[in-house]
Amino acid sequence: MLGGSVRFTVGMTPAPSTGTVTWRHKGSISMKIAELELDTNKSLIHSATEFSERSHVFPDYSLKIENLTWEDAGEYTVTLSVQAWEPTASVHLHIF
Repeated sequence: MLGGSVRFTVGMTPAPSTGTVTWRHKGSISMKIAELELDTNKSLIHSATEFSERSHVFPDYSLKIENLTWEDAGEYTVTLSVQAWEPTASVHLHIF
């Protein structure tokens, strides 16, 4: 919903303790939103994007975006990078 919020969750059992979780958005342009380093549990929201003030990555790898805009519609992809293993999942967000 326009102006609302959304939280994308990641279900992974068992949860790895090392590696990186990366969230990307592919709307009118493709961009990296955030990364979470699992061994330090440190998250980085990429400040060069319009998501920088409106998004948060949680220790369970989920991504929350607040104050949704029309431009937030599109595909969201999460990738877990653990050594040579890189599973990816995607979801499409529609704004109404």
